[in-house]
Amino acid sequence: AQALKFVGPVAHTMGVQVNTVVAALGTLSDSGLQASMAGTGLRRIISEIVNPTYKARNILEAAGLTMDKLDIQGKGLVEVLRNIKNANLSVGQSFAIWGDRGTPALQTILGNFEEFERKLS
Repeated sequence: AQALKFVGPVAHTMGVQVNTVVAALGTLSDSGLQASMAGTGLRRIISEIVNPTYKARNILEAAGLTMDKLDIQGKGLVEVLRNIKNANLSVGQSFAIWGDRGTPALQTILGNFEEFERKLS
């Protein structure tokens, strides 16, 4: 409930389904990121994908991640995260984009992507 309080409104605005949010939060929780840390991290991931800074956009585009590949409303959060995973961004690039709040959450989800997908079914 604490995590949903932080990420729920942003996820809802972007059309992310509740089961996807819960699966992501469950994956984070299983790895030790719980409550407000999980919710804040997931909110930061979504926010930076939707509205990247100029620097972030340059890093993403250099990695082959066009805004079309990062369209959460069109592709869904799972597909966007899969695209990010396949781009193999370094941890340094992740910190440059998602900062110290979002990077641990992002790296946890990407590192446990199969578990995340299992939680969706």
